[in-house]
Amino acid sequence: MKFRHSLTASQEIGRLFVDKWQQHTGPKPDLLLPVPLGARRFAQRQFNQSAVLALYIGRKLGIPVYQHWAIRQTDTAQHLLDKQARYVNAKHSYALTKHGIDGYVSEPSAVLRVAIVDDVITTGITVDRLAGLLSARYPHLNIEIWAVAFTPPPKSHLLNAENGIGK
Repeated sequence: MKFRHSLTASQEIGRLFVDKWQQHTGPKPDLLLPVPLGARRFAQRQFNQSAVLALYIGRKLGIPVYQHWAIRQTDTAQHLLDKQARYVNAKHSYALTKHGIDGYVSEPSAVLRVAIVDDVITTGITVDRLAGLLSARYPHLNIEIWAVAFTPPPKSHLLNAENGIGK
């Protein structure tokens, strides 16, 4: 999707996500928040894959999407780093914007359900950092993480033959 610059693939993956989510019995989030992309990466790619997914999913499920809630302050690609380097990089890479999601939070104690939307979760460090920033500013938020794929670590029990993966 992101490395092949395929918006069509993003929409198809979004469609599959929506189809699967509609089997879910829990409440919908009030707001979708795509993981921000750094300026250099955006200039190279010309789109933010997490935003494309969030916009498609939001349109199909009737959930607003807000893209200007956080910023990526550095352009070091997380997927090129090992777990420890990802942690250090993420700690300094993301910040909430000045107003964050203030326009969606009617009062400081309001309970709002949000979903951070990412395309792929590898270690979970990026979404953990972003969720932590949101929780610190908005302690009453109910935060979910929505992703279309994850990459289990090497030697993970999730990659064994009993799960039908890694045969």
